[in-house]
Amino acid sequence: GLEPLGGGAITVFGRLAPGMTFESAQAEFTALGRRLAAEHPATHAQLQPHVLPYTQFSVNDTDMKAMMGLTYFFVVALMVVVCSTVALLLFARAATRETEILVRSALGASRRRIVAQLFAEALVLAGAATVVGLAAAQLTLTIWGKPYLEMAWGTQLPFWIDFQLSPTAIGYALALAVIGAVVAGVMPARKITRGLGTRLRAGTAGGGGVSFGGVW
Repeated sequence: GLEPLGGGAITVFGRLAPGMTFESAQAEFTALGRRLAAEHPATHAQLQPHVLPYTQFSVNDTDMKAMMGLTYFFVVALMVVVCSTVALLLFARAATRETEILVRSALGASRRRIVAQLFAEALVLAGAATVVGLAAAQLTLTIWGKPYLEMAWGTQLPFWIDFQLSPTAIGYALALAVIGAVVAGVMPARKITRGLGTRLRAGTAGGGGVSFGGVW
């Protein structure tokens, strides 16, 4: 048997009653724990009930939180580097298309139409990347996620664990795609279409050229 105070945590899960908050539930459990500790001091004096969101109960350990936080940091840093590189390539591509944009402007295309075109191109690229990313995430969850958890827990996973991407995750990815298209499409388009008339005259005279600058 286990030594006194040597047992592990007991975890149960359930749904909060309508109108109940985590704070009020915690207050009720705290009062219940104190009453049980007073009634059964030999077995319940050291018990401290905690109410946690379901998504946090499995990562309540401090070391686990630190490891997951470090993993998230490196993943985000990697994605920032990759996305910045792609955005820089799109900025450079927009700069090399200056002649095309000047010609289109001379033929009557408005600045708004040119910006919309570059935004649409960036949105198609971001949308394709989003579809590939979501498909890869779903395959990873299905092929590796479930077997890994079953191996780690040593048992078959319960029926209520769902490995399908949630609508929130999909919506978040789509929102990031739109933001990425704005950053990599609209911002350089607005930069390169500023002062088209002046640069068109300069280009005709043999000078001109767009410069994004160090910050860009």
